[in-house]
Amino acid sequence: MKTVSILLLIALATSPALAEDSLYAGDYLTLGFGARAMALGGAYSALATDAAAPAYNPAGLAMAGNYGGLFMHSSRFDNLVLYDTLSGYYSFGKAGGTLGASWVRTAIDDIKLTRWDDDGLPEVYKTVNTAADAFQLSYARELVENLSAGLTLKYLHDDVGVGTADGFGFDVGLLWQIDDNAAVALVAHDPYTSKTWDTGTTDTFDPRVVLGGAWAVDLLAIDSRLTLSLDLDFILADYGEAAQVDLEGAGLDLHGGLEILISDVFAARVGADRGKLNLGGGVQLWGVSEDYCFLSHELGQTHRVSIQAGF
Repeated sequence: MKTVSILLLIALATSPALAEDSLYAGDYLTLGFGARAMALGGAYSALATDAAAPAYNPAGLAMAGNYGGLFMHSSRFDNLVLYDTLSGYYSFGKAGGTLGASWVRTAIDDIKLTRWDDDGLPEVYKTVNTAADAFQLSYARELVENLSAGLTLKYLHDDVGVGTADGFGFDVGLLWQIDDNAAVALVAHDPYTSKTWDTGTTDTFDPRVVLGGAWAVDLLAIDSRLTLSLDLDFILADYGEAAQVDLEGAGLDLHGGLEILISDVFAARVGADRGKLNLGGGVQLWGVSEDYCFLSHELGQTHRVSIQAGF
């Protein structure tokens, strides 16, 4: 029953025949990437000064360092849905800005398509694999001291086994690093992003505006740093009760996270992603970090692991 429920949700979100109702057309792009960010409930727009910036705030790349990369693998809903990401960036200095590239893929394999046979009984006539890929190119630079802006361009390709779609879109963001302990972010995701199916039908993604903040304090007595982050995610589409807060024609989703970093090596994290509890932790040494996030869900447990480097 769990498998049927998940496949039904995916079919509703991706089927070309239902493309007129595109409320969930770009839902997989809202998952973000990087186990650190996910363990913090996705409240990362003001913290995204690393290779996860293209997912949360491209402006953060301008403050990410010289170069770095991230890889994440996630098995969702008891290994039914695979979600993988790869991201990297390179800085040309303050004057030249920072260039980044990333790839996001969600896939389900071995979906059996059925039909009625001559005796009126169901038969499997085809097995298909489905995938949605997003290829992203990002650029960011510092406008004035401690204030950066960024842009992510997206090429999208979906293959649901019985049809394909291609599309384009973009995100834009600002990041103000107030001081070493506070930052504020403003991000517009998918102001206009769409994909067109081989049937000729076009899906338009729902625009989202995120206002985020992060605050940190050093706990010198225990050689630790405590960071609190919060994102207000305004969805400019009518999701009704499906949004965490229904704003009558729009919606608001809340994301919050708390992290404690001990001795600049060990991290423990807890987050709330639209009311769902996330837990995680990580270890970082010599510019390389390995992070883990766990999410309990009624459709099955989700494990996310990522490896990131920044220099």
